[in-house]
Amino acid sequence: MMHRYRAWLAAALLIGCSSTGVGNPGIGKTDQRLIDDGTSALDAGDTASSLNSLATLALRDSALFVDDETVAALVEARTPLYFEPAGCLVTARDAASVTFTFDGCRTGAFGLLEVNGEMVATYTVDESSVGVSLRTNPELELGGTRIILESENLLTTDGSSSTLVGNGRYQAVRPLGPDIDHTSTYQATYESNSQCLHLDGTATTLFDGDAGVETSLSDYLRCGPRGTCPSSGELVLTRLPDRDRTLTLQFDDDDTAWVPQLEANAQLDCRE
Repeated sequence: MMHRYRAWLAAALLIGCSSTGVGNPGIGKTDQRLIDDGTSALDAGDTASSLNSLATLALRDSALFVDDETVAALVEARTPLYFEPAGCLVTARDAASVTFTFDGCRTGAFGLLEVNGEMVATYTVDESSVGVSLRTNPELELGGTRIILESENLLTTDGSSSTLVGNGRYQAVRPLGPDIDHTSTYQATYESNSQCLHLDGTATTLFDGDAGVETSLSDYLRCGPRGTCPSSGELVLTRLPDRDRTLTLQFDDDDTAWVPQLEANAQLDCRE
């Protein structure tokens, strides 16, 4: 049986795979820039999705979703078990809200990168659903990147599989730039045993507050950690603000993406 929960989680498109920007015969400099921006936008969504999921790691058994405070207590008690080293994450509950304080925390979603800073999640139970509103307080830091995040989600779980439907905003100040402002709506299903992610969604991403890209992702599938090459899916990129160029990337289980408008392959920076 599949149980539905209104939750927070947001992220916008989880890929963790970007274009190399070089070595793509048949792709001109302007189109290559659009491809690079599009895959950078999806990498931002990947990071946002992974951060959002931290608030729902403990929500796997619907039988325990009795009321708001019971759910929050479950999250408070169990979430630190997912992080290393022991004691790096301190959780504190106030009624149905949980504050997460990270100090050099590592978890599978981010590999060797450490999470620092604070975020707050508020949980609400309504019949068979759990709502989660999440925000950074005021920000998180991941591998030197400062992050501000807000999101709202609908969470559905079925054993080791979780589906998130929602929207959110992710802002990042990166040491080497450019700064990113990424907003999205999405549906993402993650199977924790196989590390497979199935994703559909749309996003708008601006770089340094100006030009950017609109992305639409459908039937995307990636099995493995962040940075693994996608097995399938289609990504449509539209250049902003002028909307004067659209390209499609088609993924097919290797480190390239077919671009039908150019009849050429774009090389991806990912692991097969």
